[in-house]
Amino acid sequence: MAGPKRRLIRPSGWGDQLAVPETIQALTVLLVSTLALVLCVAGIGLSTLSLSGTWLVVLAAALEAAVGKGFPGWTTVALFALTSMAVEGLEAAAGIRGVVRRGGSAWAGAGALVGGVAGLALASAALPVVGGMIGMAAGSFLGAFVVEVLRLRRGRAAARIAWGAVLARILMVVVKTGTSLGMTAILIAGMIFR
Repeated sequence: MAGPKRRLIRPSGWGDQLAVPETIQALTVLLVSTLALVLCVAGIGLSTLSLSGTWLVVLAAALEAAVGKGFPGWTTVALFALTSMAVEGLEAAAGIRGVVRRGGSAWAGAGALVGGVAGLALASAALPVVGGMIGMAAGSFLGAFVVEVLRLRRGRAAARIAWGAVLARILMVVVKTGTSLGMTAILIAGMIFR
């Protein structure tokens, strides 16, 4: 004998996305926005040390795009990433260009790059925050100077060329910091007015 037929009763909207209570959603957006702001501030700080802080701003924009509605979207994240790539490429070329423009060799540009990275690492360990900037400038100078003294056998000409590397490094710190500030301003404006 067959028993009574059983009917499955499904709640309305079965299979639809689960509705997240508005409070939890608002808290999530608040937490992500706070994290995005912290990443932006850290990115600006790293940029002042000639490190790749623009990528932290890209990460902040990606977090906002993942949870927010409207701005910033993934197009903004892609544009920020392209901007960061352009700044990194510009930085790589700037040191060599600064040296070559003053009559130095591409090897002196490479020496400035290696010296700048070594100076940044060593001086940051010895004197946090300001030491990195000083070490980067001194290391760039020494790297280019040593290569050019060996090539030209003239200290004054080598020093003139090495100053080109230092000036290029300082210019790139300004460009990186300005780029991070600009991207952060765009992101914050979008977060406020979305």
